Amino acid sequence: MDDDGRRRRKLHRLWVGELTLEEICDEMGMPEAEVMAFAASIGLPERGPVECYLPTPLEIVKECAKIRDSWLPLEREMRRGGRLR
Repeated sequence: MDDDGRRRRKLHRLWVGELTLEEICDEMGMPEAEVMAFAASIGLPERGPVECYLPTPLEIVKECAKIRDSWLPLEREMRRGGRLR
């Protein structure tokens, strides 16, 4: 398998993933202009902005509370460091 084929597959895999362009450049070991030129040469579409949802601290607290509320009493005791009798 030739090196160019491996580079093409690697860039395609990274391109469709959730990495930022900076992260793709780091992974490829190439400057941004070179990555963009290589992507265009192999027919990859332009990348849109990477969308990432980060929950607020309050949302995290609420979701954790929901999970803890679903625990059975024995499970709650064990998770809090209790021992089975």
